[in-house]
Amino acid sequence: MNMQFDYKFHERQRACGFTLLEVLLAVAIFAVISGVTFFTFSAATIAWRRGVEMTDKLHHADFAVDQIVMALRSMYYPATGGDAVYGFWHGDEGSGAGSADMMSWVKLGSSLVGSRSSDVGGPHRVKITMEPDEDNEDAIMVRAWGLLSEIEDFDPDDLPPKRYGVRIVGLDCRFEDPEAEFEDEIEWIDEWELSNTIPRSVELTVYLEPLEEDEKPIEVRRFIEIPLGEAVWGKRRASSIAGRSSSGDGEGSNQGGQRTPQNSGSAATPPANRTPGSPGTPNSR
Repeated sequence: MNMQFDYKFHERQRACGFTLLEVLLAVAIFAVISGVTFFTFSAATIAWRRGVEMTDKLHHADFAVDQIVMALRSMYYPATGGDAVYGFWHGDEGSGAGSADMMSWVKLGSSLVGSRSSDVGGPHRVKITMEPDEDNEDAIMVRAWGLLSEIEDFDPDDLPPKRYGVRIVGLDCRFEDPEAEFEDEIEWIDEWELSNTIPRSVELTVYLEPLEEDEKPIEVRRFIEIPLGEAVWGKRRASSIAGRSSSGDGEGSNQGGQRTPQNSGSAATPPANRTPGSPGTPNSR
């Protein structure tokens, strides 16, 4: 009787345990679940971190670009016009990421210079370049000076720059071709050579440092119409109108069929044959 009871007791104990195969299977399932949980959490953390970095980059870039946009829209061009003193200067330094275009124009208001600047009270020229900052990182640099404050041998590059934007790896701009026939799309040119006048519209692209080394730079692009551009160049014309005007009967056309700037209201008519380097135009922009 006792032997039979002991046999059943030992059988029950063996039935309540786990075999090696069951333990290994349980460990494998636990490892899979733990791995999936870890990689899901890791992916969510990386995505959150990238989102924060992207938001921070775009925040700084938007501030810099918004300041440039406001400064372009407050461009100043007097009725006398036709002089490089008030014209738009541009230096084309490549395209795409790695570009470092230079822009300079006369403006009004506090954009780019600040409300406490002594230049706010009147027309002043600003110059935008891409240069390394004190930490040797590329940044948008702004220099400003009043038109009446220029002295002999004045060099704006000697002025202390004001930094806008961080981790910027490119500054590129294109301009609406003022002599192109407007159809469905605007024709763009990479370089503005008419330094005695101003463009009608500007396409500004800022390239930000990518989040990862093997990724493409982040692009922030804006299209800016210059309020005085239409007063200087006249309204856009369709190709059919430009074709009828090519005979010389239409206003704003020459015998070659190319448009010339319009003298509308307070805007001046810049000479069409002036090119950089001619008298009255700076040799280096």
